[in-house]
Amino acid sequence: MARLILIYKNKVVKKYKVKDNYEITIGRNKTNKIVIDHVLVSAQHAKVQKEKDGIMLIDLRSTNGTLVNNQRVSKCKLMHQDTITISNHTIIVDMHDSLSLIDTLGLISKHGSENKDDSARTMVLSSEPGHTVARIVFTNSGEEHELLNERTTIGKNRDANIPIRGFWSFLAGKPTAEIQRRGEHYFLSYSGGKFKPRVNGGYITKPVLLNHRDKIKIGPLEMLFVRGPA
Repeated sequence: MARLILIYKNKVVKKYKVKDNYEITIGRNKTNKIVIDHVLVSAQHAKVQKEKDGIMLIDLRSTNGTLVNNQRVSKCKLMHQDTITISNHTIIVDMHDSLSLIDTLGLISKHGSENKDDSARTMVLSSEPGHTVARIVFTNSGEEHELLNERTTIGKNRDANIPIRGFWSFLAGKPTAEIQRRGEHYFLSYSGGKFKPRVNGGYITKPVLLNHRDKIKIGPLEMLFVRGPA
């Protein structure tokens, strides 16, 4: 039976068997099967599961990415002796339950996937914005609204976190849209009114995951969703 071997600082932390009809989730949240408590790891970072084509690794839209043999991936088929790198931890793929500790450490050395200096790991993984408070930036005025709450409303209602004012406000909803924070991710959804939100030019019909520098337009409002420098 295939297994995953979690390595930290050249020591085996734990081994996990890859079973049929069972997924192994990886992330910072304690509900995951493999918990990696590090600031660069998303709450739900990645998962490993058996599919018809074999054992697959799937990145769960993590902020700082998942590497397989030092290459960033979104989904890939895992092979024997592959090394998965998430933050400062390494996971070795042992398809035949046959690798010794010496074999395992040799693979880490071969792929260079275990960095002695965490700052070097941060430089590799932080090419995309990560672990900063997300915010909405108005394109014209530069006005900013930090998304500090689990739910941020946009509309003409008095208690809206991001208000729609002026001549066009009578067409807006109470609220028009809202941004929900779910763990590391932010979703924009339509709530009501004549102004249907657009993301990167397309109208949304269901909650949409926001990515860094997505362009949002709601009636007269034009904004950017930003995680890190604008």
